[in-house]
Amino acid sequence: SPYGTPLAMLYVDAAEEMGYPNVDVDGESQVGFQIHRGPIRNGMRCSTGRGYIRPIRNRTNLHVAEGAFVTKINLDSTKTVTGVTFTRNGVTTTIKAKNEVILS
Repeated sequence: SPYGTPLAMLYVDAAEEMGYPNVDVDGESQVGFQIHRGPIRNGMRCSTGRGYIRPIRNRTNLHVAEGAFVTKINLDSTKTVTGVTFTRNGVTTTIKAKNEVILS
């Protein structure tokens, strides 16, 4: 796993030796052992802002709404996210997304 530290991988290896499966956390069954994924940089957990937002913060197509409370994730008929409705400072706003929506 690209997410595991050497110590974490020892736990997974030990679990496998005891007969527990090493599972795909996105698979059909999550019963077993696997390394939890998260924003990791240099072997340490990093914040969403540091791991995802900071590297792309100057993109013209990025909108960050701090202090916003998401009230609805808008979907189309194929259940693809098309936008987000949120409230900030008492004002409700709906925005459309062309590519991605990241909520944190």
